[in-house]
Amino acid sequence: MGLKAKRDKKILCLALFSIFIFISGVIPPAISDHQTINGIVFEDLNQDGEKDADEVGILGIEVSNGGDVTTTNESGEYELPNEGKFVFICTPSGYTPTTPWYSKADGERDFGIYYDPAKDTDNFTFVHMTDVHICKKDECLEALGSSARVDPEEYFGIVIEDINSTDPAFVIDTGDMIAEGNTATAQKAREWFDMYDETVSDLTTPLYHTFGNHELVGTDNEKMSPADEGYGKEIYEERYGPTYYSFDYGMYHFVILDAPHETPSATVNMPEEQINWLRRDLSLNEDRKILVFYHEPLSEWGRSSSEVLDLLREYDVDGLFCGHTHHDVLTNLGGIPEQQTGAVCGNWWSNKETPYGSPGGYRIIVVTEGGISTSYRGVAS
Repeated sequence: MGLKAKRDKKILCLALFSIFIFISGVIPPAISDHQTINGIVFEDLNQDGEKDADEVGILGIEVSNGGDVTTTNESGEYELPNEGKFVFICTPSGYTPTTPWYSKADGERDFGIYYDPAKDTDNFTFVHMTDVHICKKDECLEALGSSARVDPEEYFGIVIEDINSTDPAFVIDTGDMIAEGNTATAQKAREWFDMYDETVSDLTTPLYHTFGNHELVGTDNEKMSPADEGYGKEIYEERYGPTYYSFDYGMYHFVILDAPHETPSATVNMPEEQINWLRRDLSLNEDRKILVFYHEPLSEWGRSSSEVLDLLREYDVDGLFCGHTHHDVLTNLGGIPEQQTGAVCGNWWSNKETPYGSPGGYRIIVVTEGGISTSYRGVAS
């Protein structure tokens, strides 16, 4: 066959293929060139979020795709299977990210961090707050089932001011940030997330988020389905990233978990992907003291309770912190203390007190080389 005939045949095949696509509406799947995710974690000396020629990679930084976990080599390079929604780092003690600490998994991603010796200390204070359930005052009866005697926006603002006055190194919020996302539409949930984000923007210290069961948008709304925009974890993830992750501060390794829940009233097993991540993360940090944070108390995790607890005990985890119950209660789980912290919203904003009678507030945790001590701080206005 001559060159002209071959060319004409190729043109005919392309034309027929185009006609098939036009008629059927079927577009063949693209073949991804990105079988792995890779990049560099580098010391961003000028804190501009870009890797410059004089900025080198950092050895030993933990990087994950949510299931697999690796550490960077001597050049700061990492490589992972291109699986999962995100790629993210475990920020080491003394460092602050100059780029987001997580990214959508899209084939290649570098992370910049810079060292601040003032943050590399074994003596520090941090705050644990939980169960804000933010909404407008006139929405409380419909959204939360109780008439509000307290203005949620105003009171939460007072709590943030009070937290700033204690000058913590950081704050961890263990979820239920919004009123009742599970029964809400995506539009209403976004309004509540906006209210929350606007208020916490006044914090003068870093904030770490935890996924709560009421951040699971639309799961109890009969007008929404999993195919709808904003359903489930979508809004949370687009704003805050992975629902489980870790970071280091001082001698402590902090682990944030996504407690297993399908709807606020029905728990499911923790996905194997998260179990694998947790096991690997703990194994890489067994020389550190470890604190773990999540929303629902571990006893409410269904069949996952015993599996996760066994793993936490295997790595001698030092303490557990959660919310959900709105009570301020310390329990013992197989030798590990689990501290439930009282709700910011008190008793669902019906008054300023939690069901146990303490004012809505937060917990202050003081860390020293000798250990940790905690106290609940009720906020009055």
